[in-house]
Amino acid sequence: MAQKYIAIDPIATGFAIKKTMLDKGLKVSDLQHALFIANPQAIYKWFRGETLPSIDSLYALSRVLNVTMDELIVPVSTSCSTYFEDQPEV
Repeated sequence: MAQKYIAIDPIATGFAIKKTMLDKGLKVSDLQHALFIANPQAIYKWFRGETLPSIDSLYALSRVLNVTMDELIVPVSTSCSTYFEDQPEV
């Protein structure tokens, strides 16, 4: 019997990262400097769901944004609208 594993939705996760950043009043350049990222295009790729942050970057993002990593990661089975409706106010 095959087991089912939860996968990360890269587009919804990128949306969650961007929304959280904006909600905290931060800019891409703020994340870029805090995470020591030379080129901001990496962050824009996260926003668009083209790539996901490495585990190191995800951990650093959670610390900079003052949220848990679970608050930034959106599973495939959850849509963006459902995800944000279910989240408590920060």
